[in-house]
Amino acid sequence: MNQIIKPYLILIFLSFTSICYGQQKTPLSFDLKITYKLSYLGDSTDQKTLRSENTVLFIQHDYSLFETENSHYMDSITFISKTEGDRKYSFFNYKILKKDNSIITYDNILPNRNEPGNEGFHYIEDVKDLLWKLSEDTLTIGGFLCQKATTTFGNRTWIAYFDPSIPTSEGPFKFKGLPGLIIQISDTKKHWNFNLISIEKGNQSFKATLLPVIDNPLTDKVTFFKNKRYANENFMELQQTMRVTDTDPARRERTKKLFNQALKIRSNWIELY
Repeated sequence: MNQIIKPYLILIFLSFTSICYGQQKTPLSFDLKITYKLSYLGDSTDQKTLRSENTVLFIQHDYSLFETENSHYMDSITFISKTEGDRKYSFFNYKILKKDNSIITYDNILPNRNEPGNEGFHYIEDVKDLLWKLSEDTLTIGGFLCQKATTTFGNRTWIAYFDPSIPTSEGPFKFKGLPGLIIQISDTKKHWNFNLISIEKGNQSFKATLLPVIDNPLTDKVTFFKNKRYANENFMELQQTMRVTDTDPARRERTKKLFNQALKIRSNWIELY
């Protein structure tokens, strides 16, 4: 992790200016870009499925947006720059908007957003669902003197280390509500780990967009995960129902085998539903 001069960092957070939230179909502007490295075990029974990917947290005065770096790149060139670029892929297509006391998650049923029949939805959670328990334990991480906190969320227990001297209650993924920026957070099994890489303040505002997911219909979280589980486990049958399946039986069987293998290495979801 790059060393960051603390007094300057604190000034960055204190210098936020309030802006109008505006239309969500236009690019959102942010003062800060915080990058976390996500390391995760795709299959809880197989250490060979350990993967990593960079994620980004954009922060403005009264809201934030979290997504993977690759998803941000692709959506930015498509909906902001209006240009074509190198294709970048992510297993995670969600966008998480945190505003006031709400956590709004935009996500798709299947991993590939462009998969035929892949429905997108959004659901809303309350920040108060994150019941943090603060500890007196401290740990210095990359030059940040952090305090320990724990919470149970998504049927996992999480251990977070936050820096009370950085005046924001933000963190990666859906995590929010601590009296300081989350520097590191992991579940107790170490299957899912977020570690701070960098904090950037641009000379101009960072831009990010909720497109193409902004029009995803509203659902509730339990229903979303129930449908997601069903769609992933019955993918080939659903494709056949939609008549987008391969007519060659041998090729279809190979496709099913490959999909089931891919499904297994993505079976250890960050939230267990």
